[in-house]
Amino acid sequence: MRYVIRILFLFPVILFSFNVSAFTQSLTWQKLYRGIDNYDTYGADICQLNDGGFLIISNKYNPHYVFILHVNKFGGVLDSNSLSLTNCVTCVPTNDNCCMIIGYEYPPSASVFAAKINSTGQIVWKKNYDSTGATECEKIIRTTDNKYLCCGRTNYWYGFAMKIDENGNLLWKKTYLVPFIKEYKWVCESNVSGYVLAGIILDSATSPAQGIITKIDTSGNIFWERRYKEVIFTINKITTNYLLSIYYPDTISYQADHTGMLKIDESGNILTKKIYFSPGYELENQDCKVINPNKYLFLNYRQKLPNDTSSAYAFFTDSSGSVLRTYVYGGFDYSILNKAIITSDGGFAFAGSCNNITPHVNSAFVIRTDSNLYAPPVGIFGSGQQILNGYTLVNVYPNPFNSQLKISMNISKTGYYQLILYNILGKEIQTILRETIVAGAYKKIVNMNNYPSGIYFLKFHGEKINICQKIVFIK
Repeated sequence: MRYVIRILFLFPVILFSFNVSAFTQSLTWQKLYRGIDNYDTYGADICQLNDGGFLIISNKYNPHYVFILHVNKFGGVLDSNSLSLTNCVTCVPTNDNCCMIIGYEYPPSASVFAAKINSTGQIVWKKNYDSTGATECEKIIRTTDNKYLCCGRTNYWYGFAMKIDENGNLLWKKTYLVPFIKEYKWVCESNVSGYVLAGIILDSATSPAQGIITKIDTSGNIFWERRYKEVIFTINKITTNYLLSIYYPDTISYQADHTGMLKIDESGNILTKKIYFSPGYELENQDCKVINPNKYLFLNYRQKLPNDTSSAYAFFTDSSGSVLRTYVYGGFDYSILNKAIITSDGGFAFAGSCNNITPHVNSAFVIRTDSNLYAPPVGIFGSGQQILNGYTLVNVYPNPFNSQLKISMNISKTGYYQLILYNILGKEIQTILRETIVAGAYKKIVNMNNYPSGIYFLKFHGEKINICQKIVFIK
């Protein structure tokens, strides 16, 4: 079951990034990062550092290792490092401009680990914690006493929580036994005292999955537990209450899963419930954040049925769960965003994966948005010549322009290419080129007289190349 066992992956040395606004230095961007060996790379999590930049935590298979990428606030790579760790799941910033990561070693019978990573991607320290069986941690938080609490499951079946200090020393570790399966997906501090664990419980191999909330004290002892028919993925504090992102599996056709939100009080009683549908799609929630007591962020992905393509999207709701704004990212055959953070300037950063560069090969997918969830499409470049993998998109001129846009292209490999014009909302408004063409130099002229003044995006893609450029039309 996808919602019981999460499969995570690992990441190599960086070779290139398809970047957004490389020359205009925009604070909003979407970027793809991938390593030199062309294997799948998966963005696991992201945290913001004191300098406004970000540490991106990625994973890779063949062989397993963790890749740490330090980028500045514009998404430009500052440092990168490959670590001999096998599977990092989540991270949280420390108070000294570093990052605490948590994961588990392969083979699965090995122990869970925690590591402190500095801003250059180097390991400051790493600690392994013995376990009686396969232990997987799903979430780590920094607590108000400057310690760290993580949760997950151990010995394949049982709920698990562990608290460590800032040097990785184990303060306590608890296993919460059940007849069959209990897995904690998320944890937050209580509004009163202690912590609140949220996750999934099954009583047998044939019983339906249910959500579970476990309130524990500061030593990990259980105060109370509540079950819910909804599968729970995340929990966050809202002043005196809690916000939960939930998942409703379709037990009839298994092709119409949908998501929702719950608000509960300090005793676990349901205050508000909202379900979100998208006809023709299977939905799953990945993360949620409380922006303020009256506004929440949900990060989801939707899988198109029956062709199995998927796209990531985020939306705001008010305190009653009514959707205020939705923004879809990617537009590829496959994209998923796993983790979200609120940035220091009130925007958002998301980390995940997509296959935009090469079909069936995934890249780390990282987005930084403004406070309204906007980020320009993947691969937007500033003015000037851009060369990538032997392809060149040059001399889009004049820019800004007031009537006709002249485009000069140099294509080094025969293949199928598309040159498409989009408006600022990402809607395709004109196909300039969509055909198989031989290698060589080409020129195109675009007449914009029938369009309103404003910002547009010109996207050129095909044969493992995907480049976009912002253009400004002024009548």
